[in-house]
Amino acid sequence: MSLQVRLFRLDASRDTPQTETTAIYRGEGLPVGLYVAYAEFDQPGAWEAELSVPSAQGEAQVSRMRLDVLPQPRAPGVGTQAVPSQNDTAADVPELNQLTSDPRPDPDLYQLSVAEALTAGKPFLVSFATPGYCQTAVCAPNLAVIKQLKEQYQEQVNFLHVEVYPYPFGESFQQMRRVPAMQEWNLLTEPWTFLVDAEGTIVARYEGGITLSELEPALASLAAGEAIDFVP
Repeated sequence: MSLQVRLFRLDASRDTPQTETTAIYRGEGLPVGLYVAYAEFDQPGAWEAELSVPSAQGEAQVSRMRLDVLPQPRAPGVGTQAVPSQNDTAADVPELNQLTSDPRPDPDLYQLSVAEALTAGKPFLVSFATPGYCQTAVCAPNLAVIKQLKEQYQEQVNFLHVEVYPYPFGESFQQMRRVPAMQEWNLLTEPWTFLVDAEGTIVARYEGGITLSELEPALASLAAGEAIDFVP
């Protein structure tokens, strides 16, 4: 299922949208389904998204939501260099249950720091997530998707998971104390997933839940050294 989305600048005429796009339903494996749309904004400021939602009666229902577009993204944006964080790895913390809150951790995800991945001469995926304490409930589903894709692409792409909270996780969660990498990347929410090419440039980023059908084509392009097509 898809939704039509029209985008208006609030300081301009409401008769003609500045741009239009389509939101695609992405919900497999997530506790709550999502509609994902990609759009380009020609200037920062206050925008409004108009969504046409199909109804059982046949006539689309229209809803609107405000969007505040920043001049620059808070978190590292597409086209910028990845931050060379020295996050802990299995070499620093051999006990994985002290390195991640994932109850079924994949050791392969904890072999490299971001800084090491940047010097490996190979593209990589890095996920900032906390499966045991996720406030959005999508960290564990995200990692399940990443683990599945790792089995297919690990020869071409390195895979990293950075836990949001330092050990002991529960205590850090209560105190809202996060690992330094979260601050270095200016991440205020979780989870986040970034795709980084062999030159260290961020080529895609995803905030919140992500599904296999959305991530796999982008990862295939990353592995092949091709540009990622964000058009659904």
